[in-house]
Formats: sequence, C-alpha cells, structure tokens
Amino acid sequence: MATVISSGNVVFDSGSKSTDILEKKIEKELPEYLGFTSTTIVRSRQELETMVEENPFKSIVHSQRSYLLVSFLKDRKLVPEGALFTTFNLEQTRTPDIMNQLEKKYEKAITSRTWKTVERILKKMDTR
Repeated sequence: MATVISSGNVVFDSGSKSTDILEKKIEKELPEYLGFTSTTIVRSRQELETMVEENPFKSIVHSQRSYLLVSFLKDRKLVPEGALFTTFNLEQTRTPDIMNQLEKKYEKAITSRTWKTVERILKKMDTR
C-alpha cells in the first residue's frame, strides 16, 4: 500500500476484482482506523490506464486559464465513464465553488482530482 500526495489517494493490491466489494469493505473498516467515516471510491489500474490513454484533455494545457479536473462518481450509472471531465478558468472561479456545484448535483458520493494527480496515481501504480 502507498499513498499519492496528501489528497486521500491510496494505491494498493487486492485479489478482489470487484470495486464495489472493495469500496464497501474499506468504508466499513475506515472508522476503526481513522476515527471517521468517508465515502470510498475505487478505480482499477486498467480503468485509469484507459482514461489516461483516451485523455479527454488532449488539446488542453493545464494552467490557471484551463484547470483540468476529473471527478469520480461512486454511482457509475450517473455518467457512462464513472467520471466527469471538467475544464474551468481559475481566474474566473475558485476550485471550492466548482466542487460545491458538483456535490450539489451528484451529492457527496464524488471525489475530484486534477488531471496531473490522476497521472501521478497511475505512475505510482506502475512503480509498485
């Protein structure tokens, strides 16, 4: 097990192929270890590899004017890919404002990461 930057990302190996089962197990155990409950969203290496290969942000550079955000939804039925890909301008809005809008629409069962963080997570998986 390894963490990736301090934003709640944990890379781990599991014999289980069911992300649903893993999410439930982790959510059940977290309060014992951390003292609080938290929504857990699991994505496999294959899912992240496919996402990075398809790169929905191909022609966009991450900057203050084009901030690249991936929001993973717990309920995969809400959007086909199980993730939303958003670009916004940090000169016009703040990250917490975007997160609040996404949480209002998709409830709290969502977590967002920058595209660079998604790439870092995949890189960490490759070094294990």
